[in-house]
Amino acid sequence: MVPRCQRMICSESQVEVLYFAKSAEITGIRSETVSVPQEIKALQLWNEIETRHPGLADVRNQVIFAVRQEYVKFGDQLLLLQSGDEIVIIPPLVEDSAFEPPGKGTDEVEEKSKDIIKFTSEKLSVDEVSQLVISPLCGAISLFVGTTRNNFEGKKVISLEYEAYLPMAENEVRKICSVIRQNWPNT
Repeated sequence: MVPRCQRMICSESQVEVLYFAKSAEITGIRSETVSVPQEIKALQLWNEIETRHPGLADVRNQVIFAVRQEYVKFGDQLLLLQSGDEIVIIPPLVEDSAFEPPGKGTDEVEEKSKDIIKFTSEKLSVDEVSQLVISPLCGAISLFVGTTRNNFEGKKVISLEYEAYLPMAENEVRKICSVIRQNWPNT
């Protein structure tokens, strides 16, 4: 573990660490307040969290790490934390997938009114979703309709629960929409 700075020299911040899916299962909690140096490298912050919950070492190379609703890669990136900041530990949707955050520099203001982003716990209707996106400018509508298998890790699946950190999920979907519109303006 990388040593912390001297408490008299470096101020501490009280940050909220949020755990989702597998990380919540490993830690046994959904959130906790942690005291960390205000200036800390991303990898050092992860090490601080992992020290508190050694089981997280098992998912270290699989998790997505976010600070203030922005993805952060483990490494030497210096973080300037303030008390109340949120640190989020999110396992990826696909195990062993490499994570690359979407590019920056897109113009979101112009595109917001064109994008329909809705998170719901209600059952989705393919017909209703199709009607939301139909346009005389488009030649087709493509929808992905999936299901889950009846087993996972040798256990019978009796229900499926999807977790999301909604404020960040909404922001990331807006970014994806903006990148798509920038690369394919007629989309």
